[in-house]
Formats: sequence, C-alpha cells, structure tokens
Amino acid sequence: MGKNFLEMLDDLQSEQKQPFIDHFVQTVLGKAASPLIMSTTKTISNDASVKERIRLTAEIYGIDPKRIDRKEFLLGEQQIAESKIQIKDIIKEHFGKANNTGQRSKDDELISLGKFLYTTQMKFDILSMESPDFIFKSANLTIGLEHTRLEAGYDKAYIAEIWKKYLNDTLSILKHKSSKKNGLINLTLDTDYKLFNGKSLRDFNDKSIKDNSMKIIAELADFMVSAIEGKPVVPPNYIKSFSYQPSNEPLSLRYNQDYFVRNDFTEMVLNAVKKKQIRLSAYKSNNNIKDCWLLLVFDNSSLSSGFKINEYSLTSSVESDFDRIFILNAFNLACFEVEKGSSNLRYIAKKQFLELTIKPLNT
Repeated sequence: MGKNFLEMLDDLQSEQKQPFIDHFVQTVLGKAASPLIMSTTKTISNDASVKERIRLTAEIYGIDPKRIDRKEFLLGEQQIAESKIQIKDIIKEHFGKANNTGQRSKDDELISLGKFLYTTQMKFDILSMESPDFIFKSANLTIGLEHTRLEAGYDKAYIAEIWKKYLNDTLSILKHKSSKKNGLINLTLDTDYKLFNGKSLRDFNDKSIKDNSMKIIAELADFMVSAIEGKPVVPPNYIKSFSYQPSNEPLSLRYNQDYFVRNDFTEMVLNAVKKKQIRLSAYKSNNNIKDCWLLLVFDNSSLSSGFKINEYSLTSSVESDFDRIFILNAFNLACFEVEKGSSNLRYIAKKQFLELTIKPLNT
C-alpha cells in the first residue's frame, strides 16, 4: 500500500517540503504544475578508474551502471577535458590578475564568461573587467557585459552555515589524523535527524546543539577517519550517505544535497534583470559603450541553483534595456538567449556537452 500525502511529506528533508506542498496544492486546484524532479549532487575524482567513474555516475542518475555506454561515456569525458583547455585559453590573459573586488569572485565570473564564449563560439577579445563586469570586442564591435548568478541566497547561506558550524572543523581534524591519505570524500547529512532535546543539525543556534557541537564534529571526524582507513565502523544516524575515493589529489570533502529541481526560474530571472538594470545607463555612458549584454548563470548542480530549463521555461516576458540577455548552464554549457519582449528562449549553444546515453532496461 502506497504512502499518503502526510507520510510522504514526513519523509522529506525540510528544504524539500515546500516544493512538495506547492506542487500538491497546484494539482488539487487543477492548475498546471511542473513535475517534481528529485536530483542529487556528487563529485567524482579525476583519478578514479573508469569503472568507478561510471559506477558513481550511475549512482547519481539512480540507474544500474550497465545501462551506461562505456564508449560514449569516455567520449563525453574527452569533450569536457578539451573544453577546459579551450576555456582556459580564452581567459588566460586575465585569470588570477589582481583587482579590487575579490579575486576569487572575479575569477569565477571570468570562468563563466569563458564558458559562454566557448559554447556560443563568439569570437571576442576581453579588454577589461569591472564596470560593467566585462568589456570585450571583435574587429568592429565593443560590448559591455554584466554577469550575475541565478541563485537562491537563503539556500546558499544554509549550506555555508553547515560548513561553518560543522564541516570546516571536521575537515581540519580529518586532515590532521589522516595526513598521509589522499582522495575525495562525498558526504550528505540528514539535517532533520533529532539529536538533542528534539533539535537537529539545522538548528544552528539552539543551545543544545551549540553545547554539543564539538561532540558532533569529533564524531563526524572519527567516523571518516575509520571509514577511509577501511576499518569497520557504523556511521552516525545523521549521515545519509558517505563515500571515499582514493586518489592522488589532496584529501578533500564535498558536501552533497538531495533536492527537488527548482520551480522559481521565471521569478529569479525577472529579479536578476531588474537588479542589474539599475546601473545600465551609467555603464554605457561611462565607457562609451553602445551595446551592453546581460549573462545570467546557473550551475544546475545544487539546491540554490538547480534548474532544468528549455525554450519554454519562462512563463513571463522579460522587459529590459539590455541589448541582449543570455542564460548559461555552467554545468553542461547549454546556453539560451531571451527573445526581446517575449517569454521565449532561443537555444544558441554550439558546444554543449553530450547528454549521457542510457541504455534501455531490456539491454
């Protein structure tokens, strides 16, 4: 017998509950509702064997590894490797150069610009960076480009707090106790699991959690030390999943999430355009720029920026004085242009990564 609505709701993590409720209400009211798609994240070590990389990829997709075509899988990996070389070449004159805005943030934006120019095959030279975010030109055209991410600030801050309260110290202890170990750890926590006085890991500021934070950190570190050394160990109840991939890379930790694909794409796009448009006229006049574009970037691999979009994903037209607006999936390099005055998206990517070929169940 299947579970009822309340039983299904009770099984979900807190961040998954509201999308589930919204979808249920829309369906009951007879309104169109986007399908709920559960997604997950996992990082795969560059040093993992082909068999292990396929196994972990299958785990992400929730399928049997036998359904992944090995030859096409390797072709896809080759395509990604070649793209990284070409993207690096596009931005090499500016990457890592000192500026006033915080180098890591600017380098992240520069990588997004490199991905955009690579996947669209637009031929521009980058001239400068800051106000607007970038100025680049071709033989007879100079363009200003503003960059921003489609990202839910609350969800991003929540993950940052997980690291601040638990994982930074856990990783420090882990590196000290396992200083001779290299590799990649993937971890997912059940942040709703009740630990002390009915409180869970997400109750960051509750006294019972604060008082026991060092105990939690020590327990996490001790478990991971034993696990990566191959010792038999039972994980704490609040660990949903854990995996360790030995490699030649320095020991690192990736925090993963299970989440519903977001359904607030249009809202995020409209808000981002409105926010960026405030200084558009100043950008043009200060730099004598005729055209200014806007690049909206999402990564499709986290709760805060997990969208799946196509040409019809916008439900409202976008009004803007930007000359052109682009939306880039930084994960697979799919790229769309917003058609002015409409809600249509036009697919313009020429170098999007190949979709993973999954064999039918009966092969």
